[in-house]
Amino acid sequence: MILAIDPGLVTGVALWYLDESGAEVFWSGEVATRFETYDYLAEALPAFRPEVVCESYTITQRTAQLSQQYDALYLIGAAEALCHLHGLTFSMKGPAIKKFSTDAKLKAMGWWNPTKGGHRNDAARHLLYRLSVTGKDPSIIQRLATVV
Repeated sequence: MILAIDPGLVTGVALWYLDESGAEVFWSGEVATRFETYDYLAEALPAFRPEVVCESYTITQRTAQLSQQYDALYLIGAAEALCHLHGLTFSMKGPAIKKFSTDAKLKAMGWWNPTKGGHRNDAARHLLYRLSVTGKDPSIIQRLATVV
């Protein structure tokens, strides 16, 4: 089971696992506020015990000029701390993986869910990348083979 997080003012989340019969289960959504995301993670992490992959956030001159909000940083710290407390794997990847996990690939997977901010799709992009590099579901590569 993998939970991918796109942290921010609105947080995207995407969950993937294979059920008892080996069928893929995928869900994605958006959480409206930082505090609602804290509540979601506090409940979901110990209950589902997923591997967690989170988009990293680096403050640069550009990001500092664009926004003075720190929600992404607080959420990354909270997710990492909760994973540590529950003995769960936590990793981060930069936003560059979005170049691999294109809209066309999300559509091919049946994971494309457009929203105003696109946060649920961004979480799904991290999930798709993680599945592609770990090989947890060999059918992923086959399903993406026809996507340009």
